[in-house]
Amino acid sequence: MEITKKSIILNSNVNSALKALLSEFWFAPMDAYLRAFEVAIWKKIKFKKPTLDIGCGDGRIDTLLFSGKTIEVGLDPSKKAILFAKNNTLYKEVVVGRAENILFKNGSFNTVILNSTFEHINKDLKAVKEISRVLRIGGVLIFTTTTKNMESELDTIFSDSNEFRKFNQRVEHFHYRSFDEWREILLKNNLVILKHFTYFTKNDLRKWLTLFKIFTYKFRGRELWSYLKDSKFSKYLPSHFISIMEYKILLPLLDDNKFGEGMWQFISAKKVS
Repeated sequence: MEITKKSIILNSNVNSALKALLSEFWFAPMDAYLRAFEVAIWKKIKFKKPTLDIGCGDGRIDTLLFSGKTIEVGLDPSKKAILFAKNNTLYKEVVVGRAENILFKNGSFNTVILNSTFEHINKDLKAVKEISRVLRIGGVLIFTTTTKNMESELDTIFSDSNEFRKFNQRVEHFHYRSFDEWREILLKNNLVILKHFTYFTKNDLRKWLTLFKIFTYKFRGRELWSYLKDSKFSKYLPSHFISIMEYKILLPLLDDNKFGEGMWQFISAKKVS
């Protein structure tokens, strides 16, 4: 892929996003490594109000992903996460709910967004149907998700199929769909793709997986990231210093060609009828 001016700008945004994410999520650098790409992607995207954010979680990551924006409604199935999200100024309203059964009237939104969420929805086809229902004609669905290429690469990395199965259970991945699959699914729901590209290279995936294995290692019955975040000793850790060191280590690992054939994909689609 030719490195365009746009790619260079995105790459620069990835670098600054990585630093900001590590400052907040120093205990889970694997998450910061991936989300840095997505912060750069969402930075230039404008939302036509009203907007629905599906899979908002507690809003901590989304505050960085959608910095400078206001979102009318955040939706997540976790009651605990929504309790935290209620205190987040990013959202005007947050509700407990599932993408497969959105409790809003037909045509309630001009924009629906999902960041790395569809792969976690078992009944994702039903979710797409619901999203189309609550979108107004001319409204836009914008999302990032895994690719079929990612599944193939992980299948190669995990030579043991049982190990791959356990990984999918841990990260709650139900799907790795190709662009062609998504195009067909969206068309069946009156959604026409406006834009598509991939990001996060094979090299980035392997580096991310190494971080994932380290920080999800069970330590005293808990995964390391959780122990670092919530243990009684965590308050004594120099988190600011740790985040700076992580940034210095991870920054050189980022691929120059960040937005070529990737393991994750970005899709925007317009509701036409």
